[in-house]
Amino acid sequence: MMQYAKWLERSLASAAVLAVSASLAEADYAEAPQLAELVAQGELPPVAERLPENPLVVTPLERIGTYGGTWNAVLTGSGDKVWLTRTVGYENLVRWNPEWTSVIPNVADSWEVSEDGREYTFNLRKGIRWSDGDLFDTEDIAFAWTDVLTNPELASPPSFLMDGDQPPALEIIDAHTFRLIFTEPKGLLLDHLAHGNADMFTRYPSHYLKPFHKSYAEDIDAKVAEAGVGTWVDLFNQKVSDISPSFGWRNTELPTLFPWRQLTPYDGSSAVVSFERNPWYWKVDPDGNQLPYIDAVRFQVTQDREVTLLKAISGEIDFQWRRINGTKERPILFENAEKAGYNFHARLNANMNTGVFFLNLTNPDPVKREIYRNRDFRIALSHAINRQEIIDTVYAGLGEPYQVAPRPESVYYDEAFAKQYTEHDLEKANALLDGLGYADRDSGGTRLGPDGKPIRIVFEVASGKDFVDLGPLLEQQLAAVGIDLEVREIERSLYETKLTGNELDAGMWDGDGGLGIELDPRWYFPYNFESSFADLWSDWYTAGGLEGEAPPAPAQRQMELFDMVQAEPDLDARRALMRELLEISKEEFWAIGIALPSVAYGITSKRLYNVPAVFPGSFAYPDPAPVNPFTFFYGEPRDIMPYQP
Repeated sequence: MMQYAKWLERSLASAAVLAVSASLAEADYAEAPQLAELVAQGELPPVAERLPENPLVVTPLERIGTYGGTWNAVLTGSGDKVWLTRTVGYENLVRWNPEWTSVIPNVADSWEVSEDGREYTFNLRKGIRWSDGDLFDTEDIAFAWTDVLTNPELASPPSFLMDGDQPPALEIIDAHTFRLIFTEPKGLLLDHLAHGNADMFTRYPSHYLKPFHKSYAEDIDAKVAEAGVGTWVDLFNQKVSDISPSFGWRNTELPTLFPWRQLTPYDGSSAVVSFERNPWYWKVDPDGNQLPYIDAVRFQVTQDREVTLLKAISGEIDFQWRRINGTKERPILFENAEKAGYNFHARLNANMNTGVFFLNLTNPDPVKREIYRNRDFRIALSHAINRQEIIDTVYAGLGEPYQVAPRPESVYYDEAFAKQYTEHDLEKANALLDGLGYADRDSGGTRLGPDGKPIRIVFEVASGKDFVDLGPLLEQQLAAVGIDLEVREIERSLYETKLTGNELDAGMWDGDGGLGIELDPRWYFPYNFESSFADLWSDWYTAGGLEGEAPPAPAQRQMELFDMVQAEPDLDARRALMRELLEISKEEFWAIGIALPSVAYGITSKRLYNVPAVFPGSFAYPDPAPVNPFTFFYGEPRDIMPYQP
């Protein structure tokens, strides 16, 4: 695994962080030919007038690009909107650098943090404009905060922006400067603001949206009736739905700050979702060429992974990893690489596990609670699992046995934590189960629980996930120690409903949190609703003790520690707190891991330049967005094959 980390370092080392260049004068700016033509026709102002006072200067990975071409990609189904965020929709106040090691300027060109970590002052880039040419400034910030995010009819601030149970104070200093004031330190605020779904301050163009907001539109009732919706809230949500991850990309009229502007909606009605270059985009290369280099982005909408794969091997995709990088697709893509004209890129998977096997520790069945909450029961199941057999059978021999623990590349890596209870040892598993008082079995060999009934675990997995393939193996392996595992495949929306309703008995989900752990600690303690092993405990934490069920002392201590992690402005102190939290995770063994994921992969057209050969992969680091797709460009075909599936 470490070889890919080294590739990552080499691949991104020449990708300079975003920086402002004082040496560029207005006369140095250049633009795409079609925009120059519109300027000549009087339909657009000159490029220097469309750029901010200090455009963001981005050094491409390989070299200065040339204009032209269409990036062909694929959206699979109607719910693949996260791929749009990762490719064309990542423009937060701040962003991650390509290496995922620090937060760097973006829409905000600088910021100051008070010594106590309670005040964050952001300076917006002067002269930045929405895709319709209207200025972006603190009027948009104030509207987003006051009229949307803290308006209980429309939304609420995300938890990372809350100041206890209240939102922080917003102070508008001038047209380009604002301050967030908290009563408690917010050590992780910048990291959260660089996250893939943290565009709340750059999502709401006030000039466009105020006519659909009841606080500003005198004719709001007439507009609601004209739109055929029930309330002004429905109308407003309809207008912002194109970039909100919870809604989709449906309204193509909404101005954005993105490199390309949307032409067709992603709402199930279009076979192709198209984007064209944004003439008001506010980034340039070191030679003053306005970005992006690529003219347009075209997403074909397919109905399943099989069709997406067919388009890849027929050469219809220029850059893609989503929905084609599973174990099953791997050999097919490799066999067709030369014919279809693509290279492979590697994604250093931020997940720490191919799948986390969890038992619901807040199970509504009191008998199962008693069984599942005993750590030795979970340890026995872990020893009963033959991970190497799963790796060889399901993952084509790729990966290694691994628990729910930070990845080797993480600053929190602990080999003992990662490898505990991973050895396949039926003798040890049986001894533990016997010692728990479950030695008696029924006529079929299934152990009897404290109520005298067979111990049967209902293991539910969401359809479309690779976990379905693990089911039969896990059934056989646990049956060898007298545990009846019943595998059920259910539709994903039903799975999510049962998860949030504390109705799952057991299941499996992606092992997020191998890197960027502070932003996604769901598997290390009952953090949020995605901490599937203890839904009611996480409810108690997120609701401040007003909902759910109080967890045991170790989990409560982890919650206290994580509150301190989020508040601590000093990096070393923050990491020390996080290590203490992880030590409790190691001891409590809340959930069971299967395998450390192998390096993921994707395809890149041989004609596409400025694409790293390897980069991190995570939604917290919404790849490929942090490696600057607006600098990708087309040239002569070449072979770069650092990774072979």
